[in-house]
Parts: sequence; C-alpha cells; structure tokens
Amino acid sequence: MEQPITIAATSSALPPHEITREDVKRYFGSTFAIDERRLNAMMAIVDNSQVRRRFFIHPVDYIIEPRPLSTLTREYQEHAITLGREVADSCLRKAALSPSDVDLLITVSCTGVMIPSLDAHLINQMGFRPETRRLPITELGCAAGAAAIGRATDFVRAYPGATVLIVAVELPSLTFQRRDTSFDRFSVSCPANSGDEQVFNATACVNER
Repeated sequence: MEQPITIAATSSALPPHEITREDVKRYFGSTFAIDERRLNAMMAIVDNSQVRRRFFIHPVDYIIEPRPLSTLTREYQEHAITLGREVADSCLRKAALSPSDVDLLITVSCTGVMIPSLDAHLINQMGFRPETRRLPITELGCAAGAAAIGRATDFVRAYPGATVLIVAVELPSLTFQRRDTSFDRFSVSCPANSGDEQVFNATACVNER
C-alpha cells in the first residue's frame, strides 16, 4: 500500500511595490494611445477582475518605460534569486526542515531567462547538499506549478522518505510591452488581471511520511 504524500508547508513572498485597481485605471489612460471604445472595454475588464491590488519589483512609473533586454535580464536574475531564496527559507522554516534535508529542488519560472538557472543559484547560496537533484521548469506557463507538483509526487513515490522543495518565481511586469496594444497583450499585462500579472512567489515542501 502506498504511503500518503503530504505538503509539509507552503509560503509566499511579495515584492515591495503595490498597485491598486484604481492605479491601473489611471495608468491605462495615460500610457496607451488607444481609442475610447477599446479603453472603455479594458476598464470594464479591470473593474470586473475582483483583483484589488498587485505587487511589483519596481514602481509602475519605472515599469512602463522601455528598457533594453540586457537590463530586463539583469533585473530578472537579481530579483528572482532574492525572492526565490526568501520564500524558500520561509517554507523550510515552516516545515521544520533545512536545505540539507531536501533531495530534489524544483524551480518554476517562465517570465525571464538566466543561465545557470534559478535552482543552481539557490543550491550554491543556501547550503543544499552537493548531491541534491535539480529540475528547472521554464516553459510551461500557467501550468508549470501543477507540473512541478506532479514531478514532486513522482519523485517521492520512487524514493520513499524523500523531500522535495518547489520554488515558483514569476516576474511578469518585466514582460510589459508599451508599444504592443493588442488585446492579448493587454490581457497579460494588466496588473488587475486575475491571471499572470501578479508578481508572486510560492514554495511547497512535499515529502512522504
């Protein structure tokens, strides 16, 4: 009979800059050169999103200004590592575990690219064992978190007593494109959207007891 697999702890970390729904509406009108009909349609989406606030790594005035890819990449690496480490530390403390207890580290992130990947940086900085296995998941978008939990489940079933740490870090504000006024881009970039545009970091420790 299979032993139950449990989530020992979860945690989250938020960046310092907050934007409200009213802020979003104000910035839409001043940032995008679109006709009144489209603007009203986007305002209706914002009003009906039920998302009252979001958190970002930069103030909105900075986010909406164009920046070269090299700058965006540097910002992604800096903040992904900082927030990833913060939330991993928090989750391990809640689970009464240390980095040396982790057998597999899974990282999830699709809003930026760094080589080595996020998991390699966390391994080097946090005191994981040299033989800790690593699995970066980088191209699955919104489904990546579920995929990570699935891989964690497979691992602890294959290795009873194992512990897996999942670290998900998404910084979608770095993908903001001021010149792209398509509906798809608005839907993704809108900070009051109920989908991707929340800067959010979460971890889960999964082990078999």
